[in-house]
Amino acid sequence: MEKKETAKNRIIEASRALFSEVGFESTSVREIAKKASVNLASINYYFKSKKNLLAEIFLLNFKNFSDSLELLYKERESWSIEEFSLKVFELLDERKEEFYSAFQIFFNDGVSLPANLNGDQENYIGPPGGKTFKKIVDNDLGFEVEEWKREWIMRTLFNNIVWEFVVLQTNYAKVSEGSAINKEDSLKRIKNLCYCLVSGVRNQGINFSEVSYS
Repeated sequence: MEKKETAKNRIIEASRALFSEVGFESTSVREIAKKASVNLASINYYFKSKKNLLAEIFLLNFKNFSDSLELLYKERESWSIEEFSLKVFELLDERKEEFYSAFQIFFNDGVSLPANLNGDQENYIGPPGGKTFKKIVDNDLGFEVEEWKREWIMRTLFNNIVWEFVVLQTNYAKVSEGSAINKEDSLKRIKNLCYCLVSGVRNQGINFSEVSYS
């Protein structure tokens, strides 16, 4: 059993590397087998197809990030939205190789995502760690703020945190010394966004356009 699990893990890790480096469509099963040091039959045995292999990697990446945010959540008795958002960005930065690879796979063109990404709640397709992030928003804002606004804040912050993180990993950021593409300014932008979003939903004079996530 241990050998089978080891072979399966090698296939997953080899696929993660190849899918992030050259893309899903450009990666052949033969290349995966070579990098994982297994035969082609092993890939078919464990996953049946390259698409099934990709789906499992999506689920693993999703769960890994979700679990990381839940552990972060449990580090303190309470978090403000701003504190947690900045800490999520720091988490991404500390484990950049691991998480950037996962987002590279996610951004591949022409790849169908699994219908249910976290496997815990039927029909839930939210950002990884979204349920944990939503708890932070709920606790900070309180339930007097409409549900859709709390959901909107969580998703908006998640999208922007990931965007700031991903941009910092690009070659353009690495060669643009002295530009606004740096970690310090990313943290400032996230902090400013938190302030604007929270202040906005608490201002009853602002007429927001409702967004549906059902």
